[in-house]
Amino acid sequence: MIVAYIMMMISIILMITAFVVLRFTIGFTIGEEFREIALMKAMGVP
Repeated sequence: MIVAYIMMMISIILMITAFVVLRFTIGFTIGEEFREIALMKAMGVP
């Protein structure tokens, strides 16, 4: 029974870690896209 609790805690920690990594990855990608769009607008690309 203790092994099941340990495995459950490890899986919860891994899910939280994956969520945080995914959130920062998506945030970084969206930020890069906004910068690229702003740069293209500044250069006059329609």
